[in-house]
Amino acid sequence: MNMNYGYILFLLAVLTGCNTDDPNPPEALVIPMEIAHYHEDGTVEASITGSKDVTVRHHVKGKDVYVEVIVPGFTFSSPEQKTKKDGQGFLNLYLNNKKIDEIHQAAFIVKGLPTGKHTLKVELVHNDSSTYGIEREMDVEIP
Repeated sequence: MNMNYGYILFLLAVLTGCNTDDPNPPEALVIPMEIAHYHEDGTVEASITGSKDVTVRHHVKGKDVYVEVIVPGFTFSSPEQKTKKDGQGFLNLYLNNKKIDEIHQAAFIVKGLPTGKHTLKVELVHNDSSTYGIEREMDVEIP
């Protein structure tokens, strides 16, 4: 019972802390979108337009590299999805300019890299493997 009470207090603190009168608080992120097509049913097709919004973070631990790719307004699709739809897709992963995998999630681990300097690159692609023209590289050194 005490634990539930603490949980409720925590939720109330979080919810009241998120309340603001400012419609655009400083932590808000506006993602530029390009409207591609309006449908009769009211849905809209849109595509991401700002490659500067893609962020890649990585951390080396031993011989492994932990990678997180943040793409606002983007949904990572399953390998079975092959139909091109803007705002959806996956990542091509390159190691030293050689494609090594397709990644269908925002966070992953590259395991067992040999000692030395390496370049990892992620490329954002549509479900049909066509490129968005957005890629990020990172240099890593394995001890």
